Amino acid sequence: MVRHSAAAMRQLIDATARAGTPYSVPFLDDQVLDACLAADPATRGTPFAYKPLLTAAVAPDVPADLLRRTGKGDFSPDTHQGLARHRAELAALIDDSALARAGLVDPDALRQACLGLYPPGTSYAALDATLACEHWLRAHGTSPHPASPTTAQGA
Repeated sequence: MVRHSAAAMRQLIDATARAGTPYSVPFLDDQVLDACLAADPATRGTPFAYKPLLTAAVAPDVPADLLRRTGKGDFSPDTHQGLARHRAELAALIDDSALARAGLVDPDALRQACLGLYPPGTSYAALDATLACEHWLRAHGTSPHPASPTTAQGA
């Protein structure tokens, strides 16, 4: 699992580095993995505590109420409310989508995901990632297709 994740993260790190945005994956650092593997197996996981090793490692820097969590939580109701509350802004975003202009998303499918009835039980991860990419492109004034040297020089 670590090797598979590391290979995927290596590609992400390379891609973000080319864009000038560093990306860090501390859970895959050798020292972190060594510490996890050196821990007593009984302390690595238990049905009575949520991620006990991680909780112990971050305890000095994380608020106590977060350390008492018993799971990741479900934010679907918040997402539904946010999509409904911001329909006009989402429609405007989709109408002028940098990702759509680049041919990276289907604007009709994105419109349906943002403004239509989202299927119950469907993860919002893809929609969240898509909107994050759209906002990143806009914030950085970046085109997903950088100009080639010849077009950049006006040749």
